[in-house]
Amino acid sequence: MKQVIFLDFDGVINSVQSATMHYEFLANYSTLCAFKEPIVGDYKASEFCPVAVSNLNYILKELPNLKVVVSSFWRRGRTIDELKEIFYYLGLPAERIISKTPTLIGSHRGEEIQKWLETQTMLEGGIRYAIVDDDTDMLEEQLPNYFHIDNYHGLLYREALKIIDHFRKEEKC
Repeated sequence: MKQVIFLDFDGVINSVQSATMHYEFLANYSTLCAFKEPIVGDYKASEFCPVAVSNLNYILKELPNLKVVVSSFWRRGRTIDELKEIFYYLGLPAERIISKTPTLIGSHRGEEIQKWLETQTMLEGGIRYAIVDDDTDMLEEQLPNYFHIDNYHGLLYREALKIIDHFRKEEKC
């Protein structure tokens, strides 16, 4: 059975806390220095929370067959290769990203995830999945697979353990 995590970025691997610290640091840094070039070479990754990224990396190491489907707003206007580039920059295994959910205008994230799942019916053995998101607009039938993340802190270690346990419980059934 294929294992998939639907991953949001904002509020999960970057948080209110990490973005606030990043942008306040840059504002202070730029006033102290004669030049105003970014500290981090890639603006796409500069505000990500190192703790949340580490916790995601832990999940991916513990579940070597787990694949990533990007359900984040960050998927819009970006190719899979560009999303993999962000993962690579963050030190995450970029090859684990296999897809992104479709963008359905006027739909909720849960509906976009459901549409992606429906298009995967040709896979043998089915799909076990987890949705890791700070938004709450999931479909009722998705709730047993949904892990709500507090957007202030991002993905915490205790939540990483719950996600790992979710997939391991499924393996035993």
